[in-house]
Amino acid sequence: MPPASQQRKLPAPWRLLRTIIRIYGTGVLVFGFVYSAIESACRIGQPFLLGQLILYFDSKRNVASTEEPATLGAAYGYAVGIVLTVLAPLAIFHCYQLYLLQVGMKIRIGCCAMIYRKILCMNNAGDGLSGTVINLMANDVSRFDYAVIFFHDLWKGPVELVIVAVLVYREIGPAGLIGIGFLLLFIPIQAWLGKQSARFRMKAALATDERVRLTNEIVHGIQVIKMYVWEKPFEQMARKLRTKEIKALRGSAIIKSALFALRIVPKVSIFLTLVAYVYFGNALTARRVYMLISFFSVIHHSMVEFWPLAVTSAAEGWISLKRIQQFLFEENVRDHGKQAESRCPHADVPPYVEFKNVHTSWPNSNFSLQDASFRVEATAHRTAAIIGPIGAGKSTLLNLVIGEQSATHGTITVNGTVSYCSQKPWLFEGTVQQNVIFVDTYDETRYRTVVKICALEHDIQTWPHGDQTMVGERGYSLSGGQKARINLARALYRRADIYLLDDPLAAVDAHIANVIFEQAIRDFLQDKLCMLVTHQLKYIHQVEHIIVLEDGKITSQGHYSKELSEWFTSHQLSKDQKAPMDKMLECVEKDEPQVRRTDTQEQTLPAERNVKEGQEDGTVEFKVYIDFLKSVNSIPIVAFTALLMIGYQAASSGTDYFVFIWVDWEETFSNTVHALWTTDDHVWFYTGAIVITIMLTTNSFAFFEMCLKASLHLHAALYRGVTETVMAFFYQNPSGRVMNRFSKDIGLIDTSLPTVMIDSLYFFLELSGIIVIVALANYWLLIPTAIMGVVFYLLRGVFLRAARNVKRVEAITRSPVFTHTNATIDGLTTIRAFGAERFLEETFHQHQDVNTSAAFLFGATTRGFAFWLDVICLLYIASVVMSFLVIGDGIISGNVGLAITQVLNLIGMCNWGIRQTAELENQMTSVERVFEYAQLGPEPDLAPGVQTIVRNEAWPENASITFREVYLRYSPTAEPVLKRLSFTIKAKEHVGIVGRTGAGKSSIIQALFRLTPLHAGDGSIEIDGINIGSVPLRQSRGLISIIPQDPVIFSGSLRSNLDPEERLPDEELWKALDQVELKTTISTFAGGLNTKMMEGGTNLSAGQRQLICLARAILKGSKILILDEATANVDPRTDALLQNTIRTQFTDCTVLTIAHRLNTILDYDRVLVMDAGQMVEFDSPQKLLQIADGFFRRLVEEHGEQEATNSNNNTQRYDID
Repeated sequence: MPPASQQRKLPAPWRLLRTIIRIYGTGVLVFGFVYSAIESACRIGQPFLLGQLILYFDSKRNVASTEEPATLGAAYGYAVGIVLTVLAPLAIFHCYQLYLLQVGMKIRIGCCAMIYRKILCMNNAGDGLSGTVINLMANDVSRFDYAVIFFHDLWKGPVELVIVAVLVYREIGPAGLIGIGFLLLFIPIQAWLGKQSARFRMKAALATDERVRLTNEIVHGIQVIKMYVWEKPFEQMARKLRTKEIKALRGSAIIKSALFALRIVPKVSIFLTLVAYVYFGNALTARRVYMLISFFSVIHHSMVEFWPLAVTSAAEGWISLKRIQQFLFEENVRDHGKQAESRCPHADVPPYVEFKNVHTSWPNSNFSLQDASFRVEATAHRTAAIIGPIGAGKSTLLNLVIGEQSATHGTITVNGTVSYCSQKPWLFEGTVQQNVIFVDTYDETRYRTVVKICALEHDIQTWPHGDQTMVGERGYSLSGGQKARINLARALYRRADIYLLDDPLAAVDAHIANVIFEQAIRDFLQDKLCMLVTHQLKYIHQVEHIIVLEDGKITSQGHYSKELSEWFTSHQLSKDQKAPMDKMLECVEKDEPQVRRTDTQEQTLPAERNVKEGQEDGTVEFKVYIDFLKSVNSIPIVAFTALLMIGYQAASSGTDYFVFIWVDWEETFSNTVHALWTTDDHVWFYTGAIVITIMLTTNSFAFFEMCLKASLHLHAALYRGVTETVMAFFYQNPSGRVMNRFSKDIGLIDTSLPTVMIDSLYFFLELSGIIVIVALANYWLLIPTAIMGVVFYLLRGVFLRAARNVKRVEAITRSPVFTHTNATIDGLTTIRAFGAERFLEETFHQHQDVNTSAAFLFGATTRGFAFWLDVICLLYIASVVMSFLVIGDGIISGNVGLAITQVLNLIGMCNWGIRQTAELENQMTSVERVFEYAQLGPEPDLAPGVQTIVRNEAWPENASITFREVYLRYSPTAEPVLKRLSFTIKAKEHVGIVGRTGAGKSSIIQALFRLTPLHAGDGSIEIDGINIGSVPLRQSRGLISIIPQDPVIFSGSLRSNLDPEERLPDEELWKALDQVELKTTISTFAGGLNTKMMEGGTNLSAGQRQLICLARAILKGSKILILDEATANVDPRTDALLQNTIRTQFTDCTVLTIAHRLNTILDYDRVLVMDAGQMVEFDSPQKLLQIADGFFRRLVEEHGEQEATNSNNNTQRYDID
């Protein structure tokens, strides 16, 4: 997305708006106009009917009146007329609202579908793409619901205002224009506030984008953050972004507060009109006063309550349209580039790929591929290997073939269908079988063959449900090798002419690499063209064509023993200087035992990851409301706000009742000897009451500020709850589920919840005021009031039982939408290479359909509830209006006007208020869901039953590591993945940890970092003789540095990726970069240390990202270093650089290396061999190689077979030794 400064000046979204109007405009405009006309006519007719009814009671009371009194029949006619003016709009209102709800929902899901379709065309290296998309789908599109519902109030309010102004002038003359004029003064203010609201909405949306993006990265990189002990600096980053977001939200909150405060304007307008009317020499009468109040009630309803809502909703909808249109206009992945490209397969020509003088470059990077020319075809070049150091452009070459990268010059011709295996395995949430088959039809024979040649058969047998075992999002439940093999299986299962395999052998051990190369790449793809990127140089003598890339240029190409024989001779080691592997193989006895594979596999993380999202049942507990108020962290603020709101309502209702007293005085005691007060006294008292009421309107400002404080603290609690909980939580819950809390739920608490809550509180306060006033007018009306209250309560209970659970279902079904979107963004390259866009889009629509079904069901339930509320209100209004006629004589006309004007407000107010109280309870489910994660159990700081031991500051002086009968389980009842593991590693010793894919190697790291805590009785781990369970968790993790298998780079500056705590000077950072040979590369970037990293570090190659992780380890300066298959995805030169750096920079450290490339650990002090979660061998490599039929010996033989037989051909182009 563009920077904030550009975003504020986004072009008007006329194209998107025009499309929406073309599809839905006619129905909304026609239906809306018909309904608005009927409602306006009825509301404006009410004051005249009320006036005639009051006149009837006046004539009954004042017998001396010269006017002919109305008959009882006429009075009943007026009363029925009032009831009918309520009934007529009610008859079509709810059908109209349900229609608008449908339209708003269709616009919302249509925009979501367009956003998703756009994602499928975008570059997944986009900065903060996932955060922006989640915010657009979670918050921006929801603005359309309100924009459509309130659209007609934009014109209806001003039209009613003009009509009422004319009628008020006709009724009471110029005095009426004073009040109307005062009210008109505030319309520009409301419009300006609406415009400001849009500006703050844009600011808040941009701030939310940033916060959601960072949170999304934190959730995905949580394991690395925990291992680096970076929780605090990332919490500070999140808090900084949250504070920025709250600052923007505070602007919106102040505007909402001001709009709520402006509800006092009609009351002040009535005050000015009445005072002016009196001082113009007129006498107040009940008929004129209550007709005037009734007219102003019409304006209050349309201009004060709904017009500001319409303005802010339209403004926010407009901003959302802008943001969505801007996103839809983002550049597509294939939009740039000018190359002539052919992808039309010719059946009579064998599959081939041809590059002619191709140039390309990456955005936000200095890298470019220059003058690439080659042709490989299935007949002459069955397997083409692409080799070269990290950052040479190998993956870029494949991206050009599949169209992910466009050439700026030259031509690319691809003849044949393409299948692609990405360097970083991409798995989605589904079964193992679904991940392999993907979009193709199921073929049992081919599927079984692919599973076999990818060495997945044994894994499938060990998983609880075989190939129907659920794979967690991003394959969290699998080891690195298993993820890589499933990723490869998907590419091989697809029937294609050309197979592009980006380093598929990196993450697997030597034996499995041999199986995959021989059985999959050579045999299975025998008649196909295979372009293989690899760092495993031992295989290149078997391929038909080799392309050597260096610094973005093809330096050599051809066959290993023909065109490239001289090149390899000039770049290889001398014949008498053998590789470390060759030297070690000389130690192996001549009579080699038969190599056989052990059928042992690591028990990986719990494979059944897809735990269903919990759904609370029943009422939102009162405790949730109390906890929400507690989260304000200030009882005085809560108490002060409550007093302000109660005081405001008391003053407001008191003012209304005082008008009745004044009118009654004017009609009864004015100009008589019994008058104790004068008109001026009443005016002064009235003025004082109005001034106090105006001052108390500050309650809305206090309330919104209180809610912002609560929201700020809730987000902080949610963040801490999620980031401090155990890793098992992230294995069991997909990121979409977690991000749903951080995006949609927090978004509701930020914006919607305060409005709904204040509406509900005002409703209860206003309802109490109306009941008191009606009771004072006629205490017999307490009977229908009580009946109405009981029916309301019962009806609300029936509605909430259904609606609450429907709302929870809606929230739960929203999570898969986000999870699916996240997975799509992660796997865009694979999805496009497989042509799976339609399949993924249909899956997205299915998720949306389920979610929309729940949302519509909730909307329809709400509408049915509102209808019955209105019916009850109508009956109550009828009972109040008719009661005065039934009672008959002795009724004060002022009482009639007072009671009827109050109850007429009920029809809208009760409908809105009861619905808002129900909506409040539904929205409190968001608070409930946030509390659910905020209260997650944190990682235990100490092991169970272990006391803290006093340690000196220099601990550990000797970084020895001891495992004592360690059992590691992922839950107290699960089978152990490490079984009675006992060993001791001496201080400063370099130890290699080896074993087949899935033997338990990575579980040792889980135990050392306490990512999976040891349960009571499951042994202990000691560093320098002290049980790490007795050391505070973060201090314990701080002792260890790690270079993980998958390097994690966060968006932000390079400096923040190296030193997020900002504790080191620039000199040390540059020194560390120099030590890992990245200083020259980073120096070429314009920003240097402040170079902006793209999300996931996509502007660096995989090897460069790994070197960044090595620089982190150097800067951390720990006494223990762990390499978790850190060289799996790098070329031999970078591998050698890593090993050389470790030997020179970490001489005083204890080093543990989990390795697939055994030559990297053959000069280590000792090697720990793991099998099925147990230690099977532990000694020096030389001694282990002497053991006949030993595990390590077999691994070396499998790994080194090719080197042993082809030592003269072994290419060491990139090794430093």
